[in-house]
Amino acid sequence: MKPAHKIKSVLHLVSPGAFAGSTVSENLYELAFNNAVQANIISIASNGKIIMANNAACKLFGYSKNELLTKKRPEIFDINETSFKKMLRQRKNAGQSVALITVIDKRGRLIPCEICSAVFVDDHNVDKAITSITDMSQAIIKQKEIDIANRNGIITEYEADFKLVFDSSSDVLCDVDILAGTIILNQTHEKKFGYIHKGFKTALEDWFSHIHPSDRKEIVKDYKRMLVSGEMEWRSSFRFLAADGLIFD
Repeated sequence: MKPAHKIKSVLHLVSPGAFAGSTVSENLYELAFNNAVQANIISIASNGKIIMANNAACKLFGYSKNELLTKKRPEIFDINETSFKKMLRQRKNAGQSVALITVIDKRGRLIPCEICSAVFVDDHNVDKAITSITDMSQAIIKQKEIDIANRNGIITEYEADFKLVFDSSSDVLCDVDILAGTIILNQTHEKKFGYIHKGFKTALEDWFSHIHPSDRKEIVKDYKRMLVSGEMEWRSSFRFLAADGLIFD
């Protein structure tokens, strides 16, 4: 007897023919299975042929019940996925398994899902599997939103600390983010040249516009050359225009 026989008494209740002997029980279990919020399917364990599916499963996969009952494992799951292969191995060895896998719906959409699958033996000694499927799409999106918010919070905190140190200097300081094309200017820069910069970062193009017109073209050209070369350091000298028209070398 396979290890899965331990859960036979539980799962046998929803297998075909399992309701015989009690019409009331049969109706109750059929109602519970068909109307469960979670998608559930029952299949032949060996080849994945679906033999039962509830309403939630039809909604998840986008098939009618009759259509879904013609499907096999490769048509509704990404069977080449490492996590799916691992789930099948674990289910075979332990009788049950939980995994994050990819579902393929009728329109070909790939849906990240969590499945809980367990093997049971029916009255005819045939191994079958009941699989509960939970769509994780919204949960993943929500987690990404949380991760982004946390990351932005860390960045904001870092920027605040950086700006505090940056602004404490009496020298004119600027920090260029080469990849983002932005520049951070300290308060001394604002006081000396008279430009009020909104926000923590300024677009580099806006800052270039304050370089003396006679120098600007070569400076921008030199900067772009540095970007193409992949160099990590850029040094240049030029004349800079203050807001009141004064020229600084």
